[in-house]
Amino acid sequence: ALSMRLLGQVDTHLALAAVASIGDVMPLWRQTRVLVRQGFEIISQGKVKALTYMLAQNPVDQKGISFNIVPKINSVGRLNDDTNVNTLVPFLLCNDQAKVNAYGAQLDQVNNKRKKLSNDMAKIAQGMIRDGDMQILYDPSFEEGLCGLVAGKLANQLKRPVLVFSGHDGKVKGSGRSVPSFDLFGFFQEGFDEFTAFGGHHQAVGIGMQEADFEAFQQKVFHKMADAHVEFQEAVHEAIGVDASLLTIENVQDLARLDPWPTEIFQPMFALEYPTIQSQNFTPRVKKWTLTDQRIDAILFPFKSLDVPQDVHTFIGTLGINRWYNKTSVQLMIEGLL
Repeated sequence: ALSMRLLGQVDTHLALAAVASIGDVMPLWRQTRVLVRQGFEIISQGKVKALTYMLAQNPVDQKGISFNIVPKINSVGRLNDDTNVNTLVPFLLCNDQAKVNAYGAQLDQVNNKRKKLSNDMAKIAQGMIRDGDMQILYDPSFEEGLCGLVAGKLANQLKRPVLVFSGHDGKVKGSGRSVPSFDLFGFFQEGFDEFTAFGGHHQAVGIGMQEADFEAFQQKVFHKMADAHVEFQEAVHEAIGVDASLLTIENVQDLARLDPWPTEIFQPMFALEYPTIQSQNFTPRVKKWTLTDQRIDAILFPFKSLDVPQDVHTFIGTLGINRWYNKTSVQLMIEGLL
């Protein structure tokens, strides 16, 4: 009995380590890749009830965990005034399904509040955008824990580095997100003695300072950016033209064997040209086209900030399997439209 209990603990720890590796965007090579793949297997067997609850029938893969588990866990830390982070670990380790369901429902509420607040913040921040190669957006009412989310959303939209700050008790704190061609952490490592807190990496920073120093900080940033003469270049990704007849569930499942994809290797994109469009359904949350007689669902989310041509003839994106109750279908997550 003891050995079985210990084995169960090892399984749980492997599964949680896999989630942590995905959430922290760890390089998915060598031992980490082995660990993540073993963790996926354990999660797919339903051995960790909390993770099964949060996945909510989504696939056990890099994307499923990134979009369905990681944001819910992070929401507890992002809204720490509304939650008790000390209850999260017991939830993740719990084997009592009734308790998992009860806490999971509370976690869903916190995550939904996080979504609403971050969307509201993004709308306010968007109205503050001005010309410039780096945006610095400050509002004392912003939720500190959500600044990074909003900065990331706007950086993805503008293709420029974005800093978002909140203020409280004479202090300004915030987060910045960058684009692949610009080292945001390196930019701030020299010449800024105002910082009371600073950390990050190539694509993200966290910054704190006294409110009295904020205006001088902004001027330094603008001058340094002007002197740097940065030329922003968007990453160019090639897509593989593919016949719709090859996009079977079996073929896409074979491709999924390569998951998780290291950040250094982009997940391949496929281009489906002139498919038969069976139907389309546009809502504020998602745009969906059903393509060809095989019923391939092409999905576009608003955060991609893509313009939809009046007459779409080519769908470009990554492939996956959508499982919902007893239905399984091929799904194209749209990254481009022509």
